[in-house]
Amino acid sequence: ASRNQLLRVWNIETKTMLKTWRAHDAPIASMAFDSTGKLLITGSADHTAKVWDVAKGYCTHNFRHSFGVVDLVTFTKANKSLYAITCQVIHVWDLYASKESQLIAELKGHLNSVTSLCMCNDNLLLSSSRDKTVILWDLSSGTQLKTFVVYEAIECIKVIPKSFYPGLGLQPKRDDVYVALSGERGLVHICRIRGGMEGTKRMYQYENLIDSINDNELMKSEITLVKSLGGLSF
Repeated sequence: ASRNQLLRVWNIETKTMLKTWRAHDAPIASMAFDSTGKLLITGSADHTAKVWDVAKGYCTHNFRHSFGVVDLVTFTKANKSLYAITCQVIHVWDLYASKESQLIAELKGHLNSVTSLCMCNDNLLLSSSRDKTVILWDLSSGTQLKTFVVYEAIECIKVIPKSFYPGLGLQPKRDDVYVALSGERGLVHICRIRGGMEGTKRMYQYENLIDSINDNELMKSEITLVKSLGGLSF
């Protein structure tokens, strides 16, 4: 992210700047690429999120929030479409829809700042907050599936890659999702979100499995995990 309004594209090998352009009218607070690496979304203090064609350097979509800095952005593919997710208040935008129909959901559930977003799969979104909760959302219906109380203001949440399961001693069942949380206590927590059927209704449970307090071996594993995930905030 940038402290000014400019976007710059660099060649890492030659350490040369390829292009630069003015993206927003206020500092850029967040950005993320889609899975192809062709589209970039930026969030700004000017209350907008913009989607960019990186190669051509032009704006394909401009999403406006009514207030606040757009300090979290991400992409996901769902329902055969490409969604952009932006917040403070979580908005879900359909990039394939007409301009009037692009905002398909406004996900309200947290009582304090949303601090992190991560996708469990194409349709399931996890959001964390300083209100000491983690919420699981279904993007296909725009509904809140479950609120998990975690008794700690959470700053970051990441889904754990399957390659880390053996080193952390995780033995998942079919519908398990493992996540790493970090927050105000300065710890990394490894947690499991387990989905299952109760009659005809799908239910979700949250379990805190292990954390880094007084555990040097776990800390070594988690330091490697943090580096792989691109850094968790403490």
